[in-house]
Amino acid sequence: MLKLMQKMALQLYVATERGASPSSGVSGIGDSTISDGGAGESELGGDLREDLGGNSELGNRGRRIEEILKELRPTAIHVKDISYQHAGHSGVAGSDGETHFN
Repeated sequence: MLKLMQKMALQLYVATERGASPSSGVSGIGDSTISDGGAGESELGGDLREDLGGNSELGNRGRRIEEILKELRPTAIHVKDISYQHAGHSGVAGSDGETHFN
């Protein structure tokens, strides 16, 4: 699974650098089905779209991180801004105080 995610990330990076649509060069992602414990087959991303809804707690940087991660089509995603735990050191200029994420 890790190798697949690394390959997908590399393909997205290369596509972005070339100016192409990131999803145009990545094939086979989201085409498979997964078992939901015997209740039937469900397409990847069915309820995921609801789970990935806008997170009002995140600033600009956090939303950009979340959007990039969504392109990998995870089964679940939660980006949490933990910058408040690292208030002792300065962040990146123009980051609106967003420096650390989980």
